[in-house]
Amino acid sequence: MTDTNLNSVRPYVIYAFISLALMLSTRTDCTKAKVENTYPIAEKNEIINSLIPMSRAMMPPDVEQKAKQKEERILSFFRTPEQQFIPLGFYAMVHDMRNVEGLTKIRKNHINFVQKFHGKQSIENARKDLEAARQAGIGVFQNLPWLRLKEGRGFWENHISKLASDPQIIIWDLPEEVTMEELPYQRMIANIIRKYDDKNRPMITYANNYVPGYWEQTAEFTDAIIFGLYPIYYPGHPRANGKRMIDKAYQVGVPVVFKAVEALEKDGKWTKPKEVRFDTYMSLISGAKGIIFYCWARARNNEELLQEVFRISEELNGTDKLGEVFIKGTIPDGIECRLLEGKSYAPPATCFENRRPDIKFRYSSLQWTARIHQGYIYIFAVNMNETIMNKDYESKRNDIKVEFYCPGISDSTINVLYESRSLNHSRGRFVDVFESLDTHIYKIAL
Repeated sequence: MTDTNLNSVRPYVIYAFISLALMLSTRTDCTKAKVENTYPIAEKNEIINSLIPMSRAMMPPDVEQKAKQKEERILSFFRTPEQQFIPLGFYAMVHDMRNVEGLTKIRKNHINFVQKFHGKQSIENARKDLEAARQAGIGVFQNLPWLRLKEGRGFWENHISKLASDPQIIIWDLPEEVTMEELPYQRMIANIIRKYDDKNRPMITYANNYVPGYWEQTAEFTDAIIFGLYPIYYPGHPRANGKRMIDKAYQVGVPVVFKAVEALEKDGKWTKPKEVRFDTYMSLISGAKGIIFYCWARARNNEELLQEVFRISEELNGTDKLGEVFIKGTIPDGIECRLLEGKSYAPPATCFENRRPDIKFRYSSLQWTARIHQGYIYIFAVNMNETIMNKDYESKRNDIKVEFYCPGISDSTINVLYESRSLNHSRGRFVDVFESLDTHIYKIAL
């Protein structure tokens, strides 16, 4: 992808974290799509009373410890004495990378870094971008020109040594979407960065390669990997694929995952605000540790979509500090959830192991996680059901009714954030309805 041609969109997905997926119990009156007896279940086939980081639990202990260390180092660059921010960025600033007024607007809306695609970016070009970002007070996800990947050590020593001292760089963007055969070049560049960057800033790359062993090798020299999913470019691809990517990444030892979230247009059809909200929170529920919206060059032309991105960034990094809740909150014991009505499983997710379209995985329709932070319990939940008209999943009913059990709460009602409503509960049990791709966030005083 170049900085002037964004039509060849490629899935961007990165570094990751803790996949907290729960298997839902169902009543006998729950409807079931035919697919539910076709594909294997990707989650534990039992009711889980406490939330378990399932994917990370699959890691060997030594790999898990290294993953935690890399996570802490990445997040340390997004922390002040007052608040832990979650990494939120915009891909593809293109010609707006030096628009100081525009960058300032983005920063005031709680996005903390931006990125510019440029396949042959020179040192001087990069310095001008960094100066504009400095004036706007926003960090830079530093582009490293992928078309120069094979230029050799001398080129990269010079390029990186001239940029490494700039404090505006917050993350290094290693040349993206390289092949398995090109990984040694990417590893060489990573080693050069370590040599010249005395701040030890994180190195991340976007991976769009599913060859067995590719993610594992990339994880050896990067701090995180970005993965992306763009249903608007690939109709019929379920959003559950995004969760499967994150799960698989942690399962094979990727230390940290960032998620590229679609904010796009194709042939006059735009990502809907509801979809960008779902994708963001589903990714965080599944363990992603950073979100990069793809992309500014498109979203800037749709005010409704752009304002939804800014609302989400305000929720996560603004006064409500939900990003901090995800990162620093503790996982409570005893919270339960069960499906009362609706389909048990979302449209099946694709297998990313060997490009096998015949192998897919089922996930529970409701995906959720909970945190305790500063005297409150937060429950984040999404409904992964959606209409995918294909042989795997043909259904027009995507709503579900769910009951949560949250013991030991003191509030008389359950506050549903950002929806101007509250729910009654009976001894900690409350019921809510989710339409297709709905996102609900509950805040409950202890």
